[in-house]
Order: sequence, then structure tokens, then C-alpha cells
Amino acid sequence: KALLCDSFCIEISTEEPMRSNQIQANKALVASSSGMLAEVNGKERAMSISSSHTTAYMKAAMAGCTTADGKKLSADKDGFRELCAEGWDWTMLSWKVEQMLPDLPSWMQMVLNCSNAVAVQMTELEAAQQIGLLVCQGSSLPNAVKTVQSS
Repeated sequence: KALLCDSFCIEISTEEPMRSNQIQANKALVASSSGMLAEVNGKERAMSISSSHTTAYMKAAMAGCTTADGKKLSADKDGFRELCAEGWDWTMLSWKVEQMLPDLPSWMQMVLNCSNAVAVQMTELEAAQQIGLLVCQGSSLPNAVKTVQSS
């Protein structure tokens, strides 16, 4: 639990169509996972910006999802079960932040996910992938390029 720090999330919007779009995007991600991600259950209050892989793994383990080799995940180990039940500290941003600054969650995700990596220059392919991701999430091409250049 002590290793889980700098976890950021953003509230799921209370406004339509933003809320439906967010939920649908997560349902589509689950549908494309071949049973390796837990279903969206409707109780979610927020979407992770950082610690996303850890969160998805824990939720998948609690749901008994399958791994790539067909084995079932489990949250039966004591320390892990407690962590899944108790959780850890998060910094939660209001959904209004994304409404005012639509590119901020993606930018934060890029920055926070590289914080534990050794600083290396992004390759041309990685930059193109990041730009493509931002454009697919609704950013204009010029804004996506600026965002990637600043990361």
C-alpha cells in the first residue's frame, strides 16, 4: 500500500452526454479485452488517470477475470484482499475540470505514467501514437502536437 502513491482520478460526469460517453468508452474497453477486464458495474464514481493498470488488475482479480493463458485471477491472498477492500489514497479531480480542459486527463496520464521511468527522449513512433490517441479523444491535431511536444 505504501508503494501506491500519486494516484489521480477524475469523477465520472453528472452531465449528459459526457457521462454516457465516458461509460460507453469504458464498456468498449472491457468488451475488447477478451474477458480480462472486469465489467463496468455502474457503481464506479471515477476514472483513473494514474495507477490505472493496478486498479484494473485489482478489479479484474476481484471479478475472477481470466488471464491471457486462460487462468482465473483471484484476490484470495490476505494482503491483496485487504488492499482491494480498503483501497488507498487518491487525488480526485472534479468532472468539471475535464469539461473545461478536455485534454487535461490525457496529458496528466502521459506525465504521471512516465514519472517512474528513466527519462529518455520519446521516439518518433511513440510521439505519433500519443498524438493519435489525443486526436481520437477529441483533441485537435495542433493541440495534440503541442501537448506531446510539452511532455
